[in-house]
Amino acid sequence: PDIAVYEEGVEYPRSFEINDIPLNSNFTIRAWVQLPQDQSTNGTVYVNTTIRSRLSPELPFVHTSTGDYLGVSWQPQPNSDDGIDWGGMADTVALYVKAWWGVVASILVAGVIIYKAVIDRERRLEQEGTLPYQQTENSADDWMSQYKEKEVAEIPTATVQPTQSVPKEAYEAMFRHQHGAPEPSRTPVDTNLVSAATVVLDARTQEAKKSQADSLLESIESGDRHQPLEANREILPVKEENVPLPSSNNEPNEPMDDLEF
Repeated sequence: PDIAVYEEGVEYPRSFEINDIPLNSNFTIRAWVQLPQDQSTNGTVYVNTTIRSRLSPELPFVHTSTGDYLGVSWQPQPNSDDGIDWGGMADTVALYVKAWWGVVASILVAGVIIYKAVIDRERRLEQEGTLPYQQTENSADDWMSQYKEKEVAEIPTATVQPTQSVPKEAYEAMFRHQHGAPEPSRTPVDTNLVSAATVVLDARTQEAKKSQADSLLESIESGDRHQPLEANREILPVKEENVPLPSSNNEPNEPMDDLEF
């Protein structure tokens, strides 16, 4: 104001004094702030206005005003006829795709799963509704194809290479050279001689068995016993008991009674 007192040499004073203000009068203060236009982000400007009276300086009157400003990226651009901003549209599309690609992919996967489940369910219902005699592997239009003559592929004949013939004398000479001369055939043994040798061997075998049995009986009658080995005697003591053998005479155990009745 014109009646204000402020510091000299200051272009934009931040405080001033006004004297001789009558009592019960209205006093209005206006403050102007130039909002910044070159900031990279949005923000808010706070303007604090404080009034103190000399009569009571300990009781200030404080008023706060705010003002919002926009950053460079959010400031409205003037209309221009440069055409369509394809770069901006591409950036916008990229942002949308980046934000929603997961949702779209999930929807597509769920749709494929549901479609597959519906197809499998319809096929299963068709199979359950088909009777056994109605199940056919081939369609009705293909039954005539069974009677058609099948084309047989021609098998190419293999060419037989001519073999080289070897004379008989040369082949026999090569065989003798590798395997040696053949052994002379042995004369067969006379069948009468074989049968006679068999009879003699059988007779000798029977005689040997009889002599072995006779010697065993003689040893039993004479009272000979087979003694255990010395090694067995050292391991366990054997209690020897003499068991009498029956006598050769067939005598009765009890005396004969000569009484007659």
